[in-house]
Amino acid sequence: MKNFIIILLGIVMLAGCTASDEMAEPADSVVGTPVLFTSGNENLAVTRAAIPYMAQGSRFICSMYYHAKNNDTDDADFDVVDPTEGGTMTTASLQISNNLGNANYLTGQFYWQNRLNHAFLALADNNRLNETPVVNGKNVTYDLARGTRQSIKEQPDPILALTIAKPSGSTQEGNRVRLYFKHQFALVQVNVKSSEDNSAEITAEQIEKVELLGVSTEGIVSTHLHPDGTVDATKAKDVDLDQYTDEQLANNKWGTSFSLFDMATGIKDEEGHDEGYAVGFLKSYNAITFGHLWAIRVTWHEGTADDPGVVHVSTYEVPETNETDVSLRTLASGMKYVYDLEVRRGILAVIRTQVLDWKQKEELVYGTDGTIMN
Repeated sequence: MKNFIIILLGIVMLAGCTASDEMAEPADSVVGTPVLFTSGNENLAVTRAAIPYMAQGSRFICSMYYHAKNNDTDDADFDVVDPTEGGTMTTASLQISNNLGNANYLTGQFYWQNRLNHAFLALADNNRLNETPVVNGKNVTYDLARGTRQSIKEQPDPILALTIAKPSGSTQEGNRVRLYFKHQFALVQVNVKSSEDNSAEITAEQIEKVELLGVSTEGIVSTHLHPDGTVDATKAKDVDLDQYTDEQLANNKWGTSFSLFDMATGIKDEEGHDEGYAVGFLKSYNAITFGHLWAIRVTWHEGTADDPGVVHVSTYEVPETNETDVSLRTLASGMKYVYDLEVRRGILAVIRTQVLDWKQKEELVYGTDGTIMN
């Protein structure tokens, strides 16, 4: 998962103009010119080497909305009516064409319509950047169930960006618009180690699986703008306990269980510790998920893989909030939840819980609220 920002440029098509001529051109000349795409960085002062471009070949879709009435002002509603019903919204699909983040239109094209605010709403799947997202209606429903997926890279990772901007001049720089993509689901990581009190001395091979209990099986991402320029927050489908038998609920009263993915890379350090695992822990697991997280369950055995012997199932019930009153049970879009657990005989002890912006290391960096007003 790459760290990237998309930038839209309104380019003034002036033939045979000098630099001074372009600067003197009336500001309204930008209206009707195409909106071109390239990639860049939130901080334009950084060096070129530091700019996190979207990878070449990456695809995304973008919808453009504007104030369509002659007497509209920036305070007026955006025209969000579907084009099939007479609305002015336009949608285009684009692909990054080089290693500098420049994008070409695959279908459709945008033009600055007037001097008022325009809204650009873009969507991509961060794990399928080589595919154009498919949008059906005003929402996209994503399957959050593990199914046959074998790694976190096979999960859906929708990323959404919203920017509201107006063409403010006749130069390229004056019409630069940035789209900051943000993860719409949450990332949960669980690190597991043996007990410090020696009540359960285990090895990495003895840990069978780590599960999240009560999380949703579907997530719904809104891909349509409201007239006031906002977008509905991403939602999770509620777990319907009526779909489970009494026997199933006796084993897991929260209904759903999701087995996290082993973070092993196969590359080990000098001490034999896999580089994909958190330092000081036997194993690390993670997954993209959403909804309510009610509990974490770890399954381990005392023997060997061939002869597991006694199998232990330990469950940690997630509290409503942490000590700083941050919600733990309700997973938030674009957040990373890290649980450091210690396996003791019969129980799981929590060493530390972290709630972070999902932007560490190679993960996506995004603006605080995902919206930049130029």
